[in-house]
Amino acid sequence: MKIKPGAVDERFLIAEDEIKEEIESDQDMDEEVDDDDDDMDDDKEENLVKEEGKDVKTKVSKAGIVYLSKIPPKMNVKRVRDYFTQFGELNRSFLQPEKKPWKGKRRPKNQTFTEGWIEFKKRRHAKRVAEMLNNQPVGGKKSKEYHDFLWNIKYLRGFLWIHLNERLAYERISQKHKVRAEISAAKRETAFFAKNVDLSRKLKKKGILSKSESTS
Repeated sequence: MKIKPGAVDERFLIAEDEIKEEIESDQDMDEEVDDDDDDMDDDKEENLVKEEGKDVKTKVSKAGIVYLSKIPPKMNVKRVRDYFTQFGELNRSFLQPEKKPWKGKRRPKNQTFTEGWIEFKKRRHAKRVAEMLNNQPVGGKKSKEYHDFLWNIKYLRGFLWIHLNERLAYERISQKHKVRAEISAAKRETAFFAKNVDLSRKLKKKGILSKSESTS
């Protein structure tokens, strides 16, 4: 089968078309969860919050989160959001920047990302995107660098956005401790070197160092 130059291979669009058709058919559906597994998740994810000595039960939202283990080249936060918005409404998203040293305080325009999390407003949309787009090419215009890039998507069952916030906070604290430890080690080495230099000067003045060198 020959494909005209500039045309998009229809095979790359199969998964996207199937997701769009299913989402369009669900537009008039209620917010109820489709299967028993989601009902079990709701029970597990029901939190007990204490306010002024009273126990208040608050249910978490029906949102679902997918994890992207790889981010296509030349794709930033806006492009990723625009891509996944066509499959369902989004809440929050976060892409982990690649840790590369750069000059100045501002990040470069061609910032690359290593992984990401996308939160859909409806859990069923997150599940379908993970099931049907995983190991599928990004598609779009063939001139784009990410056209043949394969998505690696996983639906995170029972994962809440607060879990991601906790992880990022822990990583920031760990990084601060690491930097402080490196600074402390550098200061100790500098102090030790300065102390040895000062001691050698004193020994030279007293003639101790020169005598020991001559006898050796």
